[in-house]
Amino acid sequence: MLRITEGTRRTREHILADLSIVHAESMIIPQGHVVERLSNDYGYDLRLITFTETGFLEPDHILIQVKATDNPKFLADRSAIAFELERKHLWTWSRELSPIILILYDASESRAYWLQLTRPELRMLAQTNQATCTVHLPTNQIFDPDAVETIRQIKNDLVAFYERQTTHG
Repeated sequence: MLRITEGTRRTREHILADLSIVHAESMIIPQGHVVERLSNDYGYDLRLITFTETGFLEPDHILIQVKATDNPKFLADRSAIAFELERKHLWTWSRELSPIILILYDASESRAYWLQLTRPELRMLAQTNQATCTVHLPTNQIFDPDAVETIRQIKNDLVAFYERQTTHG
């Protein structure tokens, strides 16, 4: 048997990262949408491109950051999971017009939770002097096919808002 004790090693973190992406894709693709993996991670892992029920491309896209853990930090009442994000990503995300979605994959339960990160919230969080800040993902926001539709609607509502702004000045 080949015994290798040095060199490149695949860690549990690598496995969790792959599992989290595959889980997100498995919720999105059957809904008729396209998910693109972003090869350079500058705070975004996936771009979600949505289509109408009849298969027509919709405007804009959704940017997704996917994280994973074996041990989620539930609040005492289990209403949410506390998760730390790097401040540098918050600054980047706060300038986006597209919706930003955080997905946290709980590998111990093979389940993911999601949170929309809005521009005002991101700007407020980014003003901290800490390297990281904590967000709370509600445990009732499970990332499943219904969540994909909810997120799609958030994006479409935002597109409609921007269209009204440009039409009505």
